[in-house]
Amino acid sequence: MMPDAIHMRKPEELGITFKIAQQQDLSKIKIFLEQPLIDNLFTPPLSDPTRGISIDQRVQLKYETGFWAISESANGKIVGCMAVVPTKVGVEPIQTDPEKDIKISSGISLSNWSVQKIMELSTVATNPETKSTLTVKGIGEKLLLQVIKQLHTPEFNNFGLVTDSWLGGQMDGFINHVVNKMPTKPVTYDLDTLIRIYSDPKKRGKNGPPTTLYLIPNSKKDWTFLINNQDKIKKIRELYTNLLN
Repeated sequence: MMPDAIHMRKPEELGITFKIAQQQDLSKIKIFLEQPLIDNLFTPPLSDPTRGISIDQRVQLKYETGFWAISESANGKIVGCMAVVPTKVGVEPIQTDPEKDIKISSGISLSNWSVQKIMELSTVATNPETKSTLTVKGIGEKLLLQVIKQLHTPEFNNFGLVTDSWLGGQMDGFINHVVNKMPTKPVTYDLDTLIRIYSDPKKRGKNGPPTTLYLIPNSKKDWTFLINNQDKIKKIRELYTNLLN
């Protein structure tokens, strides 16, 4: 006899809430990210000196330059977070430069993306123990929807959104899954959101994996830009697959 399938519950069934963080929430975000279980979800870990910034500095800086979205359990502990800050990604893909250990670079130009400013989703993490212990699914997706809701406010009108990860990172599947479930998607076929892949020694270390960049649509013009670039994105995906194998 096959074992019964585990019933995964929705966050709201367990009293998990979502909000934009305020100043008084920053200490809790810091405590959350400093946990070894969470810190080691990142490559390299957030505490690694390669990052060039401490976790405490990271939390404060991203609050001052953008905002944090957080999820809290019924007892008030943070179980997930993501920050949104102005991106440092250039309009054009970086050029390969072996002397600077930039051996890989493939991507699309963002020059035809009609947005006022590009923001970047950063420091995305959910507690895997919460998922397994409470058999809950969808915390990351709900956090992302909270972010998109915030980007629709007047303060962030006509802002684009990207996020980065690394070759083989879980964000690849997560972003594509969430984006293709969005009710605002204007086509029925799946879209690939991978728009760049490149060597990133300053962020990942000299021998670290390449950085990957994804576009997260939150407006009609974003969808149009993403759809129009699917042929180019296909070639970037082929490189990703070849590097992964």
